[in-house]
Amino acid sequence: MKGLVGLLAFAAVCSFCGCGLIAAGSYPYVETYEYKIAEDSLIGILESLKANDSSLVVPELYRPSDGRRGSSGYWYFIYFYNKERDETIVTWTRTSIDTAYTTFAFVAVKKREDVSNWKEINHDFGRKENRARKKEFKTLILDRIHLPIKED
Repeated sequence: MKGLVGLLAFAAVCSFCGCGLIAAGSYPYVETYEYKIAEDSLIGILESLKANDSSLVVPELYRPSDGRRGSSGYWYFIYFYNKERDETIVTWTRTSIDTAYTTFAFVAVKKREDVSNWKEINHDFGRKENRARKKEFKTLILDRIHLPIKED
């Protein structure tokens, strides 16, 4: 009995410590930003950003649809275009656990004409390239939202 308790304790510790090594969830590598705003309002701001700057709109032939997937979609997907790199950027929003906040996530990028060769931020790039991609995203999108990001 004592050995079983020890084994279970060891398994629990390994599981807990291993969580950082194995990414769980549907979007484990996203870069998230928290805004103190309702999700619908943030979606409106992001859609207005695209409406006011057509260079952020993915060219029609390759354009995925913004919105939720299915009737109970948890994430609202918004696609942007990075003209300098000829890339599509996928992002999503969702209401945070604290419902006063909305999470906005930078998910992945792909060359515009690629069908499904997405490269995930914080996973598929080296450290230097990943940092550069997040800086570009900040300049292209985040700085233009004009809302303070919640600090941890």
